Amino acid sequence: MMMNRDKLNFWVRIFAFVIAGVFIFSFAFLGVGGGINPLDLFGNKNSSQQQQQPGQTVNLQDQIQQAKKNLDKNPKNADAIRSLAILYYRDNQPDKAAQVLEKGRKTLPKNPDIANLSGQVYAQQAQTAAPGQSQKKLYGKSADAFAAATKIQPKNAQSYLYAGQSYDQAGQPAEAIKYWNGYLDLEPKGQQAKQVKDQISQLLKGGGSTGGVSGSTNP
Repeated sequence: MMMNRDKLNFWVRIFAFVIAGVFIFSFAFLGVGGGINPLDLFGNKNSSQQQQQPGQTVNLQDQIQQAKKNLDKNPKNADAIRSLAILYYRDNQPDKAAQVLEKGRKTLPKNPDIANLSGQVYAQQAQTAAPGQSQKKLYGKSADAFAAATKIQPKNAQSYLYAGQSYDQAGQPAEAIKYWNGYLDLEPKGQQAKQVKDQISQLLKGGGSTGGVSGSTNP
């Protein structure tokens, strides 16, 4: 039996915490720090507080089908877009998740949550890809998505930080410096400020990709 929309939103909310935690941990391993609230990236303003009843089973494919129906009925609903993307990612279909988010960005070009989530999905794909041009291309897509989020929310320092990180990993030092400077403009005394300055200095000296900025993984 398919879950109703409220129950679907509850499980998407739970998974949002999980995927955001994995994303932050992965970037911390590469070098980027946290300080970001998963709720800020995934957006849970309309998520249900309803919990699963004991003994109730959750069929992921049913959730995906229900999410697709919700999106078909509400193609301009940000929650419906994020929900389907997260479920695809949970089902080990990151390509489909990325496609949903790309379409969502075109439908809702001023939604920062969709742009940030798109950046996260591409970054996760890049981290599991074999080193080479394909990996750099994925990091480039991740960076572009985070960069788009900074234009929508110019005061979101974390989007600048992640954009700089992804551009660095993509082998685009000029763009990395640009967005890391954007982070410093907003957080001159931030948790990663000193490390960001050090990485910028290294790039300016022609040191190549810095490997990122280390820091806390706490949300």
